[in-house]
Amino acid sequence: MKSFYLISTTEGCATNLLENSKYRDYYLSLGYLQAASPAEADIIFINTCGYNRQMEDRAARIISEFQSLYKNKEILIAGCLPKINPARVGKFFHGKIFEADDAEFKKRQSHEFSKKDLARLSFNHRFVSALRPWVFGVEKALGVCFQPVHNIFDSVVISEEYFYVTISQGCVGKCTYCAIKRAKGPLVSRTIAEIRNDFDSGYARGYRKFWLLGDDIACWGQDSGADIVELLPELLANRPDIQIVLNYFDPHYLLKYSASLEGILGDSRFVCINIPMQTGSARILERMGRDYNIQEVLSVIARIKNINPALAVKTNLMIGFPGEEWRDFFQTLRLVWKFDAVLALKYTPRPHTVAARYENQVPGGVVLLRSALMSGSILIRHGAVVFLSIAQAITQAMKDSKNAPGNA
Repeated sequence: MKSFYLISTTEGCATNLLENSKYRDYYLSLGYLQAASPAEADIIFINTCGYNRQMEDRAARIISEFQSLYKNKEILIAGCLPKINPARVGKFFHGKIFEADDAEFKKRQSHEFSKKDLARLSFNHRFVSALRPWVFGVEKALGVCFQPVHNIFDSVVISEEYFYVTISQGCVGKCTYCAIKRAKGPLVSRTIAEIRNDFDSGYARGYRKFWLLGDDIACWGQDSGADIVELLPELLANRPDIQIVLNYFDPHYLLKYSASLEGILGDSRFVCINIPMQTGSARILERMGRDYNIQEVLSVIARIKNINPALAVKTNLMIGFPGEEWRDFFQTLRLVWKFDAVLALKYTPRPHTVAARYENQVPGGVVLLRSALMSGSILIRHGAVVFLSIAQAITQAMKDSKNAPGNA
């Protein structure tokens, strides 16, 4: 009986890691055994990530290493990279690219990660995961809850405690720098009934923490005449004890449906939302092909936070986009102080994208300097969020103690 070994090249993409589970279930359903190591496997399956040049280089390195070490084994690759940069893949990869024509495979949904997959995450992910129980232990010992720090640690990185529900694939955006759409294609939304059934399944199995996934979950339903404000209340109904994380919620739709979303996201059952701003410069935003007013988005976020202060609001920022001047960078730097958690990545040209053809690419040395300044600011901001969360919790605990009946 043949066996397989599966590895992902990503450092934290939840969608990619869920695909691992999908591929694993697929091979097991065919009667394969899962090998404990690549040396013991007949087939080595590598799930790739090609979001940026760093992830592409990492995937290329891992694939090349496996080809060198296991020359007599069958090696297959899947994931985004073969679709994003097939020309480069063809130069170093000599095996087969996985293609599943089975309709049932394409419909298959995975909702949980393997511990083995989580063990290969980046240092930052593993550090936060290791620190999480200590933070919660301190809270329990003191009888307080440090918010929004609690929700940040609970949801900022993937966890086995969550039930992951993919609501859509692809997007309708026209970002000039993004190659993911080339890999994922146009928006395909799952139906409310399908998503609700997934929630019912996870809830029946004892899960109370749910993570919504998609390349842009905010545009869910735009291909079927529905919208995200129709879906979210359905998931909350009759589930008073759940928590929901919203991943990759495009700011355009936060503004488009702001009147409804301010009330919906004000519900404390929403514990984290990732709103990728990418830049604080309106000029660069236009060059990125993204459509929203930055200040208006910040105003909506502020109103939501006023209703649901424990909501952890994350963002992604991009450093060194073509044409970015120092004034643009400093506008982006100021955005760090508007969010509870920030991830900043250096821009890298992706094949077949409009931005890759822009002439005014930012020199590498300038990008490194700006990246260092951004990293320092993010570190200070995260420290400030921790300090303010602790201070507010202690202040509230002192008020509660003072107002207790025995101290009246």
